[in-house]
Amino acid sequence: MKIYNISKGDNKRKLLVKDIAEEHIVKNDQVSKKVKLITYDEITKQTFYITDAWVQDSKGNIRIQGMWLSNINENEIIPTCTLAKVMDYYKVKTLGDLINNYIYAYPDKNNYLVILACDLN
Repeated sequence: MKIYNISKGDNKRKLLVKDIAEEHIVKNDQVSKKVKLITYDEITKQTFYITDAWVQDSKGNIRIQGMWLSNINENEIIPTCTLAKVMDYYKVKTLGDLINNYIYAYPDKNNYLVILACDLN
C-alpha cells in the first residue's frame, strides 16, 4: 500500500452480531431489562456491546433510545418500540434472526457505538 492512497475512514462500523443477551439495570430498587447485542468488528478484532439504537421518532427527529424489554406481551413487542424499529430496519422477524448477520453502528457523543435503525442523513 502506498501512503498517498490512504483516505479518511468513516465512523460508521459494520459489525457481526455474535449473540444477544439481557442487561439488567437497577434504578431506585427497580430492575429493568435491556437487549444487549454482542457484536464483533472483523477489521479491528474487537467485541462491542450495544444496548441503544439511533431511531427516528414520529416527528422525524433522530435520537438515541434504549432497547428496553419492557414492551413485551406474550413474546411480541409493541410495533412502534425501539426494538421493533431495529427489527424493521434489518428486516428480521425475531431478535434471534440478527445473530450471525451484520448490523451498522455509529458512535454517540461519548463515542459509544449505537446500532443504526434509521438513516442519519
